[in-house]
Amino acid sequence: MLMFMTSLLFNSLNAQTINFDANNQCPDPQTDPPTPCWIGFMNVSNLPNPFGDGVYQFGSGWGIGDLNSTFDLPANTVTLTPNRIGDTNAYWQTDGEMEGEKIMEANLFIQDDGLATSTGFSFTGNVVSNTLVDMPTTITYNGMGSDQGNQALDVAYSSVVFIKIFNSDFSAVLYEDNAPLIEGADFSVSYDGSIAEDPSNHVQYGFQVVGPNINSRGEFDEYYAQLGSIVIQPATLSLEDYDNSTFTVYPNPTNNIWNVKSNHTLNKIQLFDILGKEVLSFTPNMTVSTIDTSKINKGVYFAILTTQFGSETIKLVKN
Repeated sequence: MLMFMTSLLFNSLNAQTINFDANNQCPDPQTDPPTPCWIGFMNVSNLPNPFGDGVYQFGSGWGIGDLNSTFDLPANTVTLTPNRIGDTNAYWQTDGEMEGEKIMEANLFIQDDGLATSTGFSFTGNVVSNTLVDMPTTITYNGMGSDQGNQALDVAYSSVVFIKIFNSDFSAVLYEDNAPLIEGADFSVSYDGSIAEDPSNHVQYGFQVVGPNINSRGEFDEYYAQLGSIVIQPATLSLEDYDNSTFTVYPNPTNNIWNVKSNHTLNKIQLFDILGKEVLSFTPNMTVSTIDTSKINKGVYFAILTTQFGSETIKLVKN
């Protein structure tokens, strides 16, 4: 059985760590070669079955504001919210219905092709809050006026932080790592240097929010406000904290249990599935613990391990 051990020291000692920074804004005019900075790209599809045929429509560069991403440079944060197209055409929305006609895959990222020859790097940050609606539901507005009532959200939202490496013409994804955006936790996605160095490859790291566009008419403003948002800031752990909070989790992948060891008392262990749903939580209050996988399905999970120095997220696999 393949077995490897995961340690936070890899991030801090053996590879470049890129912490989220809202201030990496594009210069105007852009330089040649381009300065790595925040840009947007949107992939658009029809609603999935049974609400539509799910057919891919197009992909295009997209303005950051039109993604519905808002930077606060003094606070060094970005807020990600569901997409609204400022177009009332029936292609995008139906009069009287909150949920639009398209699935919007909004990508906010930095493209740094200089990392194509890297031996490895990690992208880190912290999720201040995540209130994005992540399951189908009914949105109710009980306010004054004719706008009050109920509106269905048939397709929920999903969100991840990612690293992607594309080939020279963007026709293939050569490498991808992603993780859910869990409220209150630091995140880290990594590239392990496993691809043959090729300066023609393209390297992107950032955030993706997927879900339906929302009717742009003002009558739906109050409903839209209830769909939530995600706020990102830099990671809260310093390199010194990483050293103090070193964790080891093994075997990974596992068939039965994960063993967890820490340099300091584990105040809390939480396990989330790939959609960001918590599947278990407990308080070991010791430096050694185990995570029992007997009651969870096979797949990828994310453990948030918390000590007095803060929290860190580790990707785990159950065979």
